[in-house]
Formats: sequence, structure tokens, C-alpha cells
Amino acid sequence: MEAERIYDHKQACANAKLDNQEMGKSVCMAEILCSNACELALENKVAMMVVITESGHIARMMARQRPQATILACCVQSNVVRQVNAIRGVIGYKVPAHLKNHGEKLIALVLKVAREQGLCSPDHKVMVFKCTREGEANMDVQFKILEVGQE
Repeated sequence: MEAERIYDHKQACANAKLDNQEMGKSVCMAEILCSNACELALENKVAMMVVITESGHIARMMARQRPQATILACCVQSNVVRQVNAIRGVIGYKVPAHLKNHGEKLIALVLKVAREQGLCSPDHKVMVFKCTREGEANMDVQFKILEVGQE
């Protein structure tokens, strides 16, 4: 816990950005987006990052950036949830299959559960990072920062 408290997240973010620049064109777009998302999370004092994932790949990439915020990886598949629970800084959450394609309802449920579990509170900011078609060339990635409300 002490090591986590003194870890320099800003420097780690800067180092990740430099690594991406050194790799040039060989770095994947998802890695760049995860790096930028972590930088935005630091600047905006985000308390939790909600990653809606299909395979856990994006949650692993996000954890590699060592963000200060806890990562809540949400997936429909139980085996993916078990796998991401083994990653440092990531908590897996299995979402109901019927909410998979209902973005706002899914986010509302995840935030409600996160508040109940003490992962965030109404005065916190949360970044939602959603990825579809993970690992494909035409991968779709979206992220936004939300204020956690009372309800």
C-alpha cells in the first residue's frame, strides 16, 4: 500500500507516452488511446475507470498504463471477468447479457453497483471507456468522463 501511495502516476503516464512515440507506427491505436485516457483521468482527478470490454484486452492495456484510478472491467462473459480479476488494479464485474447493447442502462447499473460497493461516491468523477470489436482493425473505442450522481 505504501508503494502505491508514493508511485508517481504522472511520470509513469509520461513514460508510457514516450514509449509509444519511440515505437512509432508499430504501436497499436488502442495503446495510444489507453495512454491518452489515463492522462485525461489524471488531469481530471477521475476516481474510477469503467472499461466495458468483450475480451478483457482493453482492460489489460489500461492496467499496463498503471493509472491511479481503479479499473472496473465489465464484461458479459464469466471467464473474462475471472481473468481480469487477476490483473493489478482491475476489478472484474459480470454484466447481465440483456444489457450488453444498452449503453446508458448498462452504465447506470455499473455506477449503481460501484457506489454500493464503495468504489466511488456521488462527488467522484468516473471515466467510461467502451470498446467494441476488440483486436480488429476497425475497432471502435469511445470514452467519456461522467460525474457520479446520487441515483
